Amino acid sequence: MRISLIAAHGVNREIGRGNDLLWHLPTDMKRFKTLTMGHPVVMGRKTWESFAKFSQTDEPKPLSGRVNIVISRGEYDAPGAEVVHSIDDALDIAMQSHGNEEVFIIGGAEIYALAMNRADRLYITLVYDNEPDA
Repeated sequence: MRISLIAAHGVNREIGRGNDLLWHLPTDMKRFKTLTMGHPVVMGRKTWESFAKFSQTDEPKPLSGRVNIVISRGEYDAPGAEVVHSIDDALDIAMQSHGNEEVFIIGGAEIYALAMNRADRLYITLVYDNEPDA
């Protein structure tokens, strides 16, 4: 199983603010979807909760076509996703999932830090934009 981190960051290595992306980059979002489709995705609770902005019900919805695994320190309910309490548990579920030849770590910063020393591959989009979306 290959463990891959995927992120877009600015020239100062910033990846987000206020639980939101800094930029709206349609081509990068398409690339993200193409690369991760059919593979497990691992994220933190805050990243999961950020999906609510894409939902008509203001509730997070899982990324379709992918096993969604959410890491949370406490008890947490994430309908449509597996909830675990550690990176090890997340990778165990990913290993048993469809598309397990590659698992994607999709954020946020704390989850990237937990997975960095295990990563086999990085998919990084470097954004040269002095004015991130507010």
